[in-house]
Amino acid sequence: SLRAANVLGTATMVHFAMVARAPLHHISTIGLTSGSGVTQETVSVPPHALARLSGYAQSKWVAEQIALRYR
Repeated sequence: SLRAANVLGTATMVHFAMVARAPLHHISTIGLTSGSGVTQETVSVPPHALARLSGYAQSKWVAEQIALRYR
């Protein structure tokens, strides 16, 4: 249910940035789902850990991967 907003929304913004040759500044909120406070932005969630995360965190993880590929 969060795919449209989190995944497709990020993919659309990446597409717009590519077409316009504009910078894209992506701020991830996946670190807030760890339950232990804020995680450093450089810490990535390994794919095998996704099953333990909420649907929100899973959709944010996919969006983050899209943004990282654009970079």
